[in-house]
Amino acid sequence: EQTADLKGIEWRSVWHCLLVTTCGVVVYGILQQTTGLRIQDDFGKEPLAAASRAGAIMTLMALSMVIAQGIVLRFLALRPNYTVCIGALVGAGALFLLVGDLTIIQFGICMAGVGFAMGLMLPANLAEMSLRTGNDSQGRIAGINGIGQGLGMVLGPTVGAALYQVSNQAPYLLSSVLFIIVFGLYILRPRAVHK
Repeated sequence: EQTADLKGIEWRSVWHCLLVTTCGVVVYGILQQTTGLRIQDDFGKEPLAAASRAGAIMTLMALSMVIAQGIVLRFLALRPNYTVCIGALVGAGALFLLVGDLTIIQFGICMAGVGFAMGLMLPANLAEMSLRTGNDSQGRIAGINGIGQGLGMVLGPTVGAALYQVSNQAPYLLSSVLFIIVFGLYILRPRAVHK
């Protein structure tokens, strides 16, 4: 049984992958926390109706992630670093559009765009980790990815709730910036360190 031997990781090669996972899960947590509130406040829905619409939109977002992962990635014959960059740019654009004054249909389309972007970005980032940690490294990859996911799950909802108190657009603006940071991390990523 494989376990995550974090002591054997060449952190110089994969620290950017850890940050990308964290950023992606932070954004997802922010959206989970704020979507219902945004629908209630911007579209004048009662709490129950807002929760129902939010659930439908988050389901659409998840479906878009599945389509990107299960269908598009199979035909997108690009190196993982290029795929992460494409996903980051698509996600940043969709999130930036969410800052604006939208109809609920436009809001749903943008959220689906974010899901599609994550469906490209996160699996490709995992593939990049695999390439950088070498053969027989599933445990190490799981360890690195788990750290990033854990941080993101803690930070995302907390940051989303705090920012929404400042402005209902602030969570989406920060999320867009985080995806731009992901793009920058891959453009400036360190060279792989091989043993």
